[in-house]
Amino acid sequence: LCALVVGGTGRVGGSSTRWLKKLAKENQMELELSVGGRRRENYESFKERWTEGADVPNFVEIDHSNEASINRALTMKPWNLILHTAGPFQRVKEPRILKEALRLRLPYVDVCDDTDLCKVAKCLAESAASDGVPAVVSAGIWPGVSALMAFGAPERLCG
Repeated sequence: LCALVVGGTGRVGGSSTRWLKKLAKENQMELELSVGGRRRENYESFKERWTEGADVPNFVEIDHSNEASINRALTMKPWNLILHTAGPFQRVKEPRILKEALRLRLPYVDVCDDTDLCKVAKCLAESAASDGVPAVVSAGIWPGVSALMAFGAPERLCG
């Protein structure tokens, strides 16, 4: 399996990358991980902090605001997963990475936390699901998981 974590050198992306590595190891899965970002300097810092053994993820240059850069990164390998963690998502109007992943029929997950962008992305994801392309949007702690926790809290707390 081959996975690209866009924003993988950042705080959320780095944690996600380590988690994917750990999950693959626990399940004895062969996983080739790459982290995507705009600056190689951030990747060099990421490599210094990597504690998951000698198998450091590769670097893929990608600017999530540039369609040509996105296309180049998403077509460089036969990715089995695109995980988009490169924030901030606020003030982004178009889910460019999602659109390109769906066009290429690549499974996609993001941690988007902007309500307006999530609405646009969810419409695209629903359409993709009917075409057989997995796409999960807003899978982060906010609004994703924390919203589910808040929704379920009254039932659990009030019985």
